[in-house]
Amino acid sequence: MDILKAAAKSFRRLGYHGATVEQIAAALQMKKGNLYYYYRNKEEILFACHQYSLDQLTQLLDEVNRSEGNPKLLAFALFGAVNWIPRWFNPEGPASSQQIADLFADFFIRGLTGTVEVRSLKSQVSSPDGSLKSEV
Repeated sequence: MDILKAAAKSFRRLGYHGATVEQIAAALQMKKGNLYYYYRNKEEILFACHQYSLDQLTQLLDEVNRSEGNPKLLAFALFGAVNWIPRWFNPEGPASSQQIADLFADFFIRGLTGTVEVRSLKSQVSSPDGSLKSEV
């Protein structure tokens, strides 16, 4: 799991093509050769990151299916929101990727339970004039 976290952080910060296996290994304080013990190449690491994310989303969707509401609509909302993050997220913006992940998780979980607290989300992604920031 640490490998996937370090890789995801590198991919977010530098982009897939900008991140190297050496940088991922260095973030874990290991040598590149040690990383190759677990994964054959950078592509396999990226696939594992996506697989982990998909597993997490699938687990959430299973929970949604067991709850009330329209599971198909909720699935579209969840996947649609997550798929657009790379289009607007700015790593140098006011919110870190972890803060945004936490906000999204809270938003969807509270949305499923009907207790959404929009004020805290708006305060973190709004400009002083109340308009939404173009990049977070």
